[in-house]
Amino acid sequence: MTSDASPARSRWEEATREVASLLDDRTCVVLVGERDDDAARVALALGRAHVRRRPVAIVDAVGESAPLQAVLPRDAGPHGVIDHFESGVSLRKIAKPVNHEGTLFVVPSGAGPFEYGKLLRRERWRRLIMAFRNEGALLFIILPASAEGLAPF
Repeated sequence: MTSDASPARSRWEEATREVASLLDDRTCVVLVGERDDDAARVALALGRAHVRRRPVAIVDAVGESAPLQAVLPRDAGPHGVIDHFESGVSLRKIAKPVNHEGTLFVVPSGAGPFEYGKLLRRERWRRLIMAFRNEGALLFIILPASAEGLAPF
């Protein structure tokens, strides 16, 4: 695990502090930003606000998002969310804890490319979200604004 205690991190956490409580009754949040790295930073800040109350996982469906890569352990391995959906690799094997308490996880992207039109329609998402709901956990999914299958904003 690496430390991300920069002034930029504290600004993101400050900016999201008030919003975090609005997610108390949510299980899954999809974050899309004009810049993918900003969406990842928001997810990290919101996740850090929620880990005091419940486990949080952040899925990198962008592809090696720099803010998420920065907090992953060096030995994270090659598998990621793509491998979970395409090959059935267990999420428990690919989700990497990024805090000392082991309550904040990042799911790396894995070997892409992403076929968003196909990926976003997978039934496995529903099962994954139900598993998070049953555990009382929170799931963030970071997607690029250009992902096929997203409504334009």
